[in-house]
Amino acid sequence: MKKWPSSCASYEMKLVKCLAAEDSNLIHQLMRMYDAEFTDAQLLDQGISIDDTEAIAIVESSTMFVGVHFVVPLTWKKGVNTGMGNYASALWRLNSLERRLINDESLLFRYAQTMRMTTEKGYTVLVSGEQLQCDFRPRWYLPLHAALNPKKPEKLRIVLDCAAKHKGQSLNDMLYQGSDTTANLVDILPVTG
Repeated sequence: MKKWPSSCASYEMKLVKCLAAEDSNLIHQLMRMYDAEFTDAQLLDQGISIDDTEAIAIVESSTMFVGVHFVVPLTWKKGVNTGMGNYASALWRLNSLERRLINDESLLFRYAQTMRMTTEKGYTVLVSGEQLQCDFRPRWYLPLHAALNPKKPEKLRIVLDCAAKHKGQSLNDMLYQGSDTTANLVDILPVTG
């Protein structure tokens, strides 16, 4: 038989009784507290930078409705200098693409078909004579390349390479990025539980 220390010889029973009732005011206060706790996480990506403001101003002041389409200007950064442009680099890429298409007749057919379709749908248009003038600035040529998806080998995408560098600069470097106007999925999707 075990001997217990004298301090454990007696014990005291304590009873806690808890009654719960739904208090809508209390629930409302808790929800406000939880919402306030996480508002700073939502505000981090909602601010508009100076560059975003510039880009928005350019788009708002220069967007035009021509015929049945909106014409939205490129948001060139202030003081950007395209210099003589990237004609030489773009021409080199065009010649490279031409050699690739000549060597692969099936790719040539699909490439021509895709280009024709984008023109018919109005996604691409011929450049106007005014824009072909030497003094038209800023000017930047976009190299094209064919992109094939191994999972969809019959589908060809023609990609405009805005990240192509010429003398250390790309079109992406010379344009304001602009603000992210896409909606956040977390804000859109309903909360289920």
